Amino acid sequence: MRLLNVHSLQLEEFFHLRDPPPYAILSHTWDETEVAFQDLKSRSARYHRGFHKINFACLQAIEDGLQYIWIDSCCIDKSSSAELSEAINSMFHWYGRAAICYAFLSDVLVAEPQLLTLVEDGHFEGREHDTFFSSQLARSRWFTRGWTLQELIAPPKIEFFGSNWISLGSRDKLSRCISTITRIPENALGVQSAALLTQFSVAERMNWAALRETTRIEDTAYCLLGIFGVNMPLIYGERENAFRRLQEEIIKTSSDHSIFAWSRTNFSSKPTFSAPFLAPNPKSFYSERRVIQQPWFQYSDDPYAISNLGLIIELPVSTSTRGDPFCVLGCSFEDEPEGPIGLILKAWNSEQTGWLFGARFVVSHQQAEAAKANRKRLILNHSEPVIQFSQSGWLLAINRFVIKTNACVQHTYPKRYWNTRTKVVCFPADTLRVGAMSLIMQHGYLVVLFGAGDDLIGKKNEASRHSPWLHCVHVRAIDSFRDLVQKNLRKLLHSPENMNKAEISVGWKREAFKLSIYTQATNGTCFKIEIEHNRTQLKRRKLARGREPKENNPLKPSDSWTTATSVDSYT
Repeated sequence: MRLLNVHSLQLEEFFHLRDPPPYAILSHTWDETEVAFQDLKSRSARYHRGFHKINFACLQAIEDGLQYIWIDSCCIDKSSSAELSEAINSMFHWYGRAAICYAFLSDVLVAEPQLLTLVEDGHFEGREHDTFFSSQLARSRWFTRGWTLQELIAPPKIEFFGSNWISLGSRDKLSRCISTITRIPENALGVQSAALLTQFSVAERMNWAALRETTRIEDTAYCLLGIFGVNMPLIYGERENAFRRLQEEIIKTSSDHSIFAWSRTNFSSKPTFSAPFLAPNPKSFYSERRVIQQPWFQYSDDPYAISNLGLIIELPVSTSTRGDPFCVLGCSFEDEPEGPIGLILKAWNSEQTGWLFGARFVVSHQQAEAAKANRKRLILNHSEPVIQFSQSGWLLAINRFVIKTNACVQHTYPKRYWNTRTKVVCFPADTLRVGAMSLIMQHGYLVVLFGAGDDLIGKKNEASRHSPWLHCVHVRAIDSFRDLVQKNLRKLLHSPENMNKAEISVGWKREAFKLSIYTQATNGTCFKIEIEHNRTQLKRRKLARGREPKENNPLKPSDSWTTATSVDSYT
């Protein structure tokens, strides 16, 4: 650990000591004027615009009888990745060992003692609420940054200072105001040890950070290491993957089920089934309700782990009155302690060996007790499977169609999603999964419209909501393929019962699926159309450099197995 001598303003190293001398520590929000480690080493710090912050902190430490102070902006050599990693992994411990922490809120100009009277009764009414949350203290940037969360919780003592080093009061004095602003319970402030924070559920601690921001995406996870008492190497550049690694480290040391009780709506979208099973960011844990652990559910202590298959966990499983399977977690909302949190389940393959977590809801006490007798081993996959199956075995969603043919594809729709080299139709996740193509036949064209049922037909026909669908039209000539496709899509949208009746068979393995459809065109000719996907072959397939299939010439089956649609005539 490297400390700043408040008298000489020189850095002194204490890496060899188990216990460094007593020191103060500064908590602040960064700006472009910060004094860095190199500035102090070159003795140019006094001429730096941000030196006043360091000077005030040193003077305050002298007044409090301390000889040293630690300031993150200038006591860490950030040019050394090893030192930076050590500092970030040790920061919660360093703040917890400090004699006192000075929290500098540069955007608070004056003390507002009247705020204390507003929160004495523990709640607000009308104008009082507006007055409090429009105050400089409540709107301070310090309460919105990710790194200041552990700096608020870990130190045994904090003194708050505003602009020009005006005293705002101690954390003990402002504890109710701080708890109101941050939604952190007062008994969590000043714990000094991450072990003492285990009394609060993982979901609740994530909720504390839900509305906080960091400059770097990775710091969203790194700033929470101390809050959860875990350590992990820093990999700047991994972006959102850092938060996934954080959750994996938490799972290694905790049996708290609330880590899975995050909202899958992302504030604006409809509830969806989600893979991977881990949350994408702390915002997913945001809730106005506290999530607490359920000690009376003994199964919550059962071990679970992450393997190459994904999360392997054993949970009580039951079926709702609507017929949806769900699992019961060992946690609940504080205002409904008798009803644990449950997650809707969905199997993503026909063998029901892989599952997805869906929307969370409150399970009644009777349902939870009944579910205890039906424990099920669940495997939650690391990533979204290529194909999802509903309970009836129908395809639920297809984003990528790889279509096999020995016929010539004349037109495609929408053209921007058609890869002319690989002959793959790949729809982005947030678009309508409806495609079409025309194939040259002996007497005209066969127009094939296809998609996932819940994107078009399911809106009008609940029975086919989760089915793949395909519609064939035989035409003599095509003037405008786009107009022809849109005309037929409008017909299907308003009259889905007019869709060609198709016999659909699905063959699915771990790395591939094959969808064979037997249908009849308007002229009475029967066709077999195969739509395939093979994840492994797609990864291994290599095209010869410069080779490009000709758009207007028939493609040979040997060109690639991922060509357009296989059409064979049957009599």
